[in-house]
Amino acid sequence: MAFGFVVVKFNLYLSPHSPPFHGLSADSLLGLLWVGAGITVIGLSAAHFRRVRRHISQNQPLPPSILPLLLAGVLGILGIIVFFYLARII
Repeated sequence: MAFGFVVVKFNLYLSPHSPPFHGLSADSLLGLLWVGAGITVIGLSAAHFRRVRRHISQNQPLPPSILPLLLAGVLGILGIIVFFYLARII
């Protein structure tokens, strides 16, 4: 979530003398996407932790879950997007 905040505010440091833009720019959208991804990962991770803890306390085998791989894939895709975004503006 902090990385999303940095991406949103990154434009302020690139062009401090330009007038502020009060609309939804690509920077803002990308930053908000990262903040939303952080919130989603926190919620899904907490739910997955509770599920694993319950199975461990009941001494049951844990059924397979695609959730960790899905979260890693989504965050990987967002990381690639940010990489190309930063490569474009440098």
